[in-house]
Amino acid sequence: MEVDTRLLEFFEEKKGETGEISPPTLELVDEIEALTMRGGKRLRPAVAAAGYRCVRPGHGMARLVELSASLELLQSYLLIHDDWMDGDEVRRGGDAVHASLQQSHRDSHLGAALGVLAGDLASAYAWELFLEAPYPMQAWAQASAMFLKIQPVAPAGNRRYLSDQLRFDIHDSIQDGLPLLVFRRCILEARKTNRRERRRKQHETCDKGSKTVHFVPSLYKSILRRRG
Repeated sequence: MEVDTRLLEFFEEKKGETGEISPPTLELVDEIEALTMRGGKRLRPAVAAAGYRCVRPGHGMARLVELSASLELLQSYLLIHDDWMDGDEVRRGGDAVHASLQQSHRDSHLGAALGVLAGDLASAYAWELFLEAPYPMQAWAQASAMFLKIQPVAPAGNRRYLSDQLRFDIHDSIQDGLPLLVFRRCILEARKTNRRERRRKQHETCDKGSKTVHFVPSLYKSILRRRG
């Protein structure tokens, strides 16, 4: 998968830079890489691809690699902090980042603090990859504004969790915000053009008919029902 390949390349770059600047910080890079590459459904790259295909039918997907990789790193940042907040010690079949660091340092507080730093670093990495994406010049400000809008969703979701003391999967609650933003933007853009013409073009460019066209609105509605 191109996204995984780009992530591996990125981590190698970061290890080289970090080794020169602050060797002790390499353990944080390693933890972020282990979590990010350990699995996950890669739903966010799929959502980005579906949205892009809706508004730019017939265009290649190569320009989405950096954006998709940045979304996965944003996800890692959220997971690292969420696992520490929830006291979860396992993530994707391995140790949660804070739990791994607590074990390696044999210090609960230090491991938790390093885990928070690892989450912060993953967030910075997400922005770095996002800024490398080859957006058209006229779309740069809009793309940056959309990515920025994602950031406050996490504290808002966590604040709700801490206030209400609700026992639910905070990860799902927070992450609902990301696909909603993507889908809303996709739908708004699609409505600016003639729907019949857009669907006709999708039939010509998408395999097996216009499944992608119907995928975005239907998945958007399913998310709304879940939040419901």
